[in-house]
Parts: sequence; C-alpha cells; structure tokens
Amino acid sequence: MTPVCLNCGTMMKCTKTGARLFECKAPMMPEMPPTDQIGNIRAVWAADVFTCPDCRAEVATHFGAGPLAEEFRPDSIKQAYDAYPEKAFFVCRP
Repeated sequence: MTPVCLNCGTMMKCTKTGARLFECKAPMMPEMPPTDQIGNIRAVWAADVFTCPDCRAEVATHFGAGPLAEEFRPDSIKQAYDAYPEKAFFVCRP
C-alpha cells in the first residue's frame, strides 16, 4: 500500500528501500559519532522511505516482521550501521 501525503493529498513515492531505522532511548548527541552511542539504541529496523513529490514530507513504512538488531547484541547494531551508514535514520522513542 502506498502512503498518501495528508498535507497535499498526493500519493507518495518510494525514495529509499532498505533504510535502517535506529530506535533510540534518548535523542542522539550530534557531536558524537553514532558508533560511540550504541548503548543508546534499542533496536534497528529495516524500512522503506516514501517522499511526497510536492511538499517533500517523508515517512518510514513497510517495516520487517522483526528488528535486524537489538540492544542485547550491541555488535549487531554496530554492524547494521557500518554496512549502510548512508541509509541510517535515528528516531527517539521515550
């Protein structure tokens, strides 16, 4: 199912597949590299990013059945980041 932008009423377009969504316990500190903040990450999810062609709003959707990595395996979180740093998105869920 394709997301629809509620601002524009336009069908969004998939602009990135296999994005890595890093679910954080607290906001990331921009002055530190993500690999130094592994303890702040709960889980890593694969998702697709859709963008509105009109207003450029973005959403992440089409998550997999389970996380790619979880906090009890910090090595897998680092591997998920190192494999695709250009596909990394960080979100805070308190």
